[in-house]
Amino acid sequence: MAAQDYYQNYIDGRFVDGGAGRIDVVNPGTGEHLAKHAMANADDVAKAVAAAKRVHESGAQDYYQNYIDGRFVDGGAGRIDVVNPGTGEHL
Repeated sequence: MAAQDYYQNYIDGRFVDGGAGRIDVVNPGTGEHLAKHAMANADDVAKAVAAAKRVHESGAQDYYQNYIDGRFVDGGAGRIDVVNPGTGEHL
């Protein structure tokens, strides 16, 4: 069971309905209907790409480039160190 019945697309800092309607999300193992999700059309994709390009060119994401899902990643020596960004503690 999904946490909610309908999921919108996230474009340019806002949750929006998709221009191509909705699609059913189904558990492939059981066939159980889980939720509906907004389907993007070409206009939605163009808006998302324009927003991503604007943020990339502004450099606003540079602060976050070393964070993945709230965890600091150190790729040195082929390893990943997970660090709590609040305390600096290695997890």
